[in-house]
Amino acid sequence: MPADGWYEWKPRDHQTGKQAYYMTPADGSVLAFAGLWEVWGSGDDRVLSCSVVTTDALGELAGVHDRMPLILTPDRWSDWLASAAADPELLTPPPAKFLEAIEIRPVSAAVGNVRNNFPELRDETPEEPEQLTLGM
Repeated sequence: MPADGWYEWKPRDHQTGKQAYYMTPADGSVLAFAGLWEVWGSGDDRVLSCSVVTTDALGELAGVHDRMPLILTPDRWSDWLASAAADPELLTPPPAKFLEAIEIRPVSAAVGNVRNNFPELRDETPEEPEQLTLGM
């Protein structure tokens, strides 16, 4: 599944709510997520479904969320698409060097509303400052 990046939310340490982040290649290149698809039924009742394969988050990405999409490096694209049987080698995460090139960008909480669908959602915004709660 081609993608520009993905969103995750990290709980805040000292306040309620979560900070949204957008993970994307720093150089603007495209990502490919390992995905599975299936056709169910036939005719008018036909349903197409798909899902993204996930894995444990690695490196700095693990500081935002405990999982991430299984990213396929370009040298593995054709093997993934041609694989008729589950090849365990294809389920290994990309090398650390590849993951180091992923930018972790704080973005607006507006990404959490499905009615919002515009490119500016990927723009970096300052992280909302943590508010200290004083005891009584």
